[in-house]
Amino acid sequence: PEDYVTSGPSSRVTQVGSFYRTEDGDDLWDEMPTDDQMDVTCGVYKIERVEDVGRSGIRGDGRGRLTERVSWFPKDASWRGSNLNGGFWSSDAQSWYQRRVEKCLGGQFKCENQTEWKKSLKLWQEALKVTDTLEKLSRSF
Repeated sequence: PEDYVTSGPSSRVTQVGSFYRTEDGDDLWDEMPTDDQMDVTCGVYKIERVEDVGRSGIRGDGRGRLTERVSWFPKDASWRGSNLNGGFWSSDAQSWYQRRVEKCLGGQFKCENQTEWKKSLKLWQEALKVTDTLEKLSRSF
C-alpha cells in the first residue's frame, strides 16, 4: 500500500540500511534488504550433495557431503557484476528477466549457483552485443 511506502524507513534502518550525507550535513537513510530477504526474493535453495571434486561454489563438510546454494535468479553480487546492471532497470534487463521467466514456466529451468550465474549473465551480454551489431548493420543495409 502507498501508506507503507511513504511512511519512511522502519526503526531497523540503522541496522539494515545505509545513508547518504547531503551537503547540508543531513543524513538520508534508506533500508536495504537483509541477506535472508534477498535469498527469498532470488529463490535460494541450500542443497546437500555427495562430494564432487572440482566443482566451484560448493563447501564441503569434510565427510563427503557438500552444501551448495542455488537460486532461480542471480543474487545481488552476481547481478552487480554483470553488464545488465546499469544502475537502473534497462530494456536489456527486462528482456533477460522475461526470457528467464518464460523458460521457468516452460519447464526449461535450472537453478544455478552464483558462479554459474556470473557466467550465464556474461554470455547473455555477449549475445546482446551480437544482436545490437546485427540490428545496426541491418539498418544501414
